[in-house]
Order: sequence, then C-alpha cells, then structure tokens
Amino acid sequence: MNNEPAFPVGIPADANSKHPKYIQVGMTIRQWFAGQALIGLLHRDGYNKWEYLANDAYAVADAMLAERAKKQEY
Repeated sequence: MNNEPAFPVGIPADANSKHPKYIQVGMTIRQWFAGQALIGLLHRDGYNKWEYLANDAYAVADAMLAERAKKQEY
C-alpha cells in the first residue's frame, strides 16, 4: 500500500520522477487516516479495551489506503 507522508514538507527527493518521493516529516497518511477513523469509532459503544479501538482504527485506515490505491494510476 502507498503510505506516503500525510503532509509532505520540503522538495521532492527526486524531482525528475513521475512519482517523486518526498522527504518525510511527521505522520504518514496511514496514521492520519487512522486518527480520523478513531474520531468516528469513539462514538460507538462496545469497546472495552483501547487496543481493540486502535486496531479497528488502523483496519479502517488500511482499507482506505487499499481503496485509494485502486483509484490511482501507478
């Protein structure tokens, strides 16, 4: 899955590439998606352990990345 920086900073490491790699600073897009999913999951009942909640947030993030990859032309 493509897990590039959520908020790339700086210049591309390879400016000549069709898909340049950015210098990574901060969180990845997977972490960003998981944080966004966590907001919605916190409103659901039934979580009695935080690790289940975190696991589900990352599962949603992985699903979002997989769907996003289908839409991109790589």
